[in-house]
Amino acid sequence: MKIYFDYKVQDYLADESFRRWVLDGGLRNQDSAWSRWLLQNPDYAGEALKARDILLAARPVEEPFEEGYFETIRRETLGAIQANRRNVRPLWWQAAAAVLVVSGLLGWLLLDKTQSPETVVVAQRDDVVAPPDTSAANTVFLQKNSSDVILPVALPDGSSVLLHPGSELSYRHTTGGTREVQLTGKAFFEVTKNPSSPFLVYSGEMVTRVLGTSFTVTAYANDADFSVVVKTGQVAVSAPKEKMETAAADLDDQTTIHLVPNEQLFFNRKKSYFKRKEINQRDMLRYVPDTRNVYAFEDKPVADVFRQIGMAYGLDIDMEESLFSGCELTTNLTDEPLFEKLSILCSAVGPSTSFVVKEGRIRVISKGCNQ
Repeated sequence: MKIYFDYKVQDYLADESFRRWVLDGGLRNQDSAWSRWLLQNPDYAGEALKARDILLAARPVEEPFEEGYFETIRRETLGAIQANRRNVRPLWWQAAAAVLVVSGLLGWLLLDKTQSPETVVVAQRDDVVAPPDTSAANTVFLQKNSSDVILPVALPDGSSVLLHPGSELSYRHTTGGTREVQLTGKAFFEVTKNPSSPFLVYSGEMVTRVLGTSFTVTAYANDADFSVVVKTGQVAVSAPKEKMETAAADLDDQTTIHLVPNEQLFFNRKKSYFKRKEINQRDMLRYVPDTRNVYAFEDKPVADVFRQIGMAYGLDIDMEESLFSGCELTTNLTDEPLFEKLSILCSAVGPSTSFVVKEGRIRVISKGCNQ
């Protein structure tokens, strides 16, 4: 979800995801992204609630519009775009006058919701099982990386994984709501936040438990030591208590160790003990991608935005750059998983823009800005 900390009423009114959130129940749906953000950031809720009240008050009675009403809106909006062709913004009608946004709002509310464009998130590799419906209990998702490059993987819960060569994982969503991953090898995880559904990574004798964070687990079958490195958030790493031995003073002989960012934990499989250490920022890049907690793009060329995100994750993002000529984005990204970041960017560019993942590469598919 796009988060603008300087959003005003007209910005909320112009945001399609916000409008849909209001009409789908708003704060009554506390699991939605907008509800979580507003509850976590009450200082910014005032403008949002004003916009919500306007939307609810504008909920129309189904009466016919005057002849030519929508054609007039279309003609005036396209005229504004043509006048400023070289300075395209995401969701171009945000740049129109506030009065045009509000006047067009009633028309939008009467449209069938099925006409709203939805972004295609991920298409899996041809030789891999596609993500199942996560509404079913004990759903299973399998992925193996037999290539020599890092493979970006989308888990069914929205979490992103960078699966290293020679690694494989399986995922299941249990009846009790727990998200469980079995990992052999090395993988960087960006876990979607869901306090009611803990995320567990099982790797040999080691278990890593998180709620929403990013971290790398290295646990190849022949390794003497497994390790966990935390980039953001916190994780709890544990091993069966009966296997733990009394260790020296510089070792952690607890059954569960809590880690914070820039910490690494080694687990010795033979002696079954933990050893923790801090890592400087330069050495961290040996284990985790060079991503930021916050990205702020202002009038940034679209191709440059996709390229910057790809480079941060160490991935190639293919696109036909000529389609984005003269197209600029102004948007913020935070700590969303990789595929959520890409979905936000694609939605901002236009309804015809999406992305697919195939053979370890991400490709942006588009007809151009605002198309």
